[in-house]
Amino acid sequence: MCNIGVIAQDRLMLSVISEKPFQGEAGYYFGLESIPLSQNQYIFVATPLKKAYLIIDDQKIIVGHTMTVKDRKGFTEYFSGEKYNAKLMIKEESKTIAGITDYRGILEIQQGAKNRRFKIHGSFHQ
Repeated sequence: MCNIGVIAQDRLMLSVISEKPFQGEAGYYFGLESIPLSQNQYIFVATPLKKAYLIIDDQKIIVGHTMTVKDRKGFTEYFSGEKYNAKLMIKEESKTIAGITDYRGILEIQQGAKNRRFKIHGSFHQ
């Protein structure tokens, strides 16, 4: 497990998810924009049934989808649970030749006054 972020009182530290957290379910997998998706180092995973998974401060956190807001540039998905809120802001969506949709945007994680934003990219996996 690899930690991402800065240790500080007002920051959250995310860890990398390298295995499928929801066995047998398809999902949307997001990693840091600076790391190729081929390295399978994800920081946020969401299923089509709208539950999501991340590791914060060495705790496995599952959050549920609360709403989706669409705008002309993309969409924002809101998740909440276990004292954490996650906002997945997708600003770019593109289809590959193989028919896979790639996403780019920002993931914002909040716990009380602690807040952290990450530039992310991801895709849908079966």
